Amino acid sequence: MSEITNTKSPLTTNVRAATRVSFLDRLSARFGVIGKRCYHEYLDARRAGASHPEVLEAHAKGINLWGYADARRVGASHPEVLEAHAKGIDVCLYAFAREVGASHPEVLEAHAKGIDVGWYGEARRLASHAEALEAHAKGINVWRYAVARRDDATHPEVLDAHAKGVNLDRYATVRYHNGDMSHERALEVCLKGILWW
Repeated sequence: MSEITNTKSPLTTNVRAATRVSFLDRLSARFGVIGKRCYHEYLDARRAGASHPEVLEAHAKGINLWGYADARRVGASHPEVLEAHAKGIDVCLYAFAREVGASHPEVLEAHAKGIDVGWYGEARRLASHAEALEAHAKGINVWRYAVARRDDATHPEVLDAHAKGVNLDRYATVRYHNGDMSHERALEVCLKGILWW
């Protein structure tokens, strides 16, 4: 059956994108394998560029179709999403990490090293792959690393604070509430327990 290609449809953009899904595919998804409960997720995945068989395969493997659609929307291929899922990575977190700039091999490497992929994604907002892995290798919780980086600390400053035994949560909070405070002053405040507010 041919696809519907009416580009002059009076429908909104999102619905118009869904009109590219053939009527037969819609029926198959709505009343067949996908069912009523996941039909909108099916359409979202199709709008993201996945084919009908790909969405059915992802659904059959127990993949969250919202996360699948997000991953496809940010450039992940069908085999990449399947591989990430097979390795035990939450597909929604995988999509987030890809969205902030991580490549497929980088996400897999971070996961293989025991880093939570959601935390890795947060770290990748402001840090490179190598910086996030270095922080993890030095025993820094990647979430706390991400928070410190978000609060204006540089990579060397976070490593220095950790090496000096500073609680990174406190360090990040001090840097956040005192944006003009230098790294050295923030360390002094944290190490001496100075009240800073």
